[in-house]
Amino acid sequence: MRDSVGKILVAVDSSEGSELAARAAADLSSRLGAELHVAHVWQDIRSARLQSFVRRELERVGREVLDERVREIESGGTEVAGAHLRMGRASDTVLALAGEISADLIVVGSREMGQTKRLILGSVSEGILNGSTEPVLVVRGGLWPPKRLVIGDDGSAAANQAGELALEIAGVLGLDALLVRAYQEPPVPPRGWSPEEASELDAVRLAEEEAASRRAEELGALAGGPEPRASFVVEDPAKAILDAAGEDEGTLIALGSRGLGTVRRMMLGSVSQKVLRSAYGPVLVCSGPPDSSGADPQAAPGD
Repeated sequence: MRDSVGKILVAVDSSEGSELAARAAADLSSRLGAELHVAHVWQDIRSARLQSFVRRELERVGREVLDERVREIESGGTEVAGAHLRMGRASDTVLALAGEISADLIVVGSREMGQTKRLILGSVSEGILNGSTEPVLVVRGGLWPPKRLVIGDDGSAAANQAGELALEIAGVLGLDALLVRAYQEPPVPPRGWSPEEASELDAVRLAEEEAASRRAEELGALAGGPEPRASFVVEDPAKAILDAAGEDEGTLIALGSRGLGTVRRMMLGSVSQKVLRSAYGPVLVCSGPPDSSGADPQAAPGD
């Protein structure tokens, strides 16, 4: 498998989640031989008085935050190729910078706001995730490096990319990997399934189970090492992935996101968002093009 990560961009602030993200990014940079860039975004506050003073102070504090993170990273033996201080809306500014430097992976921390607030308010990490065309690693839980890997697979291009990148990371970290493929059956009609329909459902389940085994073999061949164990379950995809990961801060989850678009995402949610909001450990998401097919995004473990 070719190395796919040449540049890593980590977004930092003064939070504990950001400290963990910086540590994870530095670790991956060293292990993968990738160039590391560190960014902090500060936001201006409009003031009727002393606007220039307030702005200078905010920029000064932002510079201190950035410099401190860079010192922490470099004191651990990892070189920082670029330190970037920007003003603006955090998610949009980080995404713009990622494009400027051609980052292959964006690493962000996650502020633990609590489940209810996270569902209502979202977060900067979700804003970056929703807008990024590059893989995003959201680090949370307090533990790095992780101890195991769970890959959510549905056969999509985004899920394939997530699986391959995750195995590249698992290879340098020495992680055992489990590939999960979930099939969510359609609701049973009031009249029940006819024998022909029941037979067709059995065939679909068997095809999905075989696809999971084939994909695990393909990933093992690409990685040049042991193939992931394959698990096929008839279950809601997000629940299947979260159940496989368990309440374990040491499990890295990797999955693809098909890109629902803002309206459908607000109405339906997405598998990647559900996993991101409920996972105990880090989550790696690779995004695909917007889904305009109208297909049910919850039918498989990807959006």
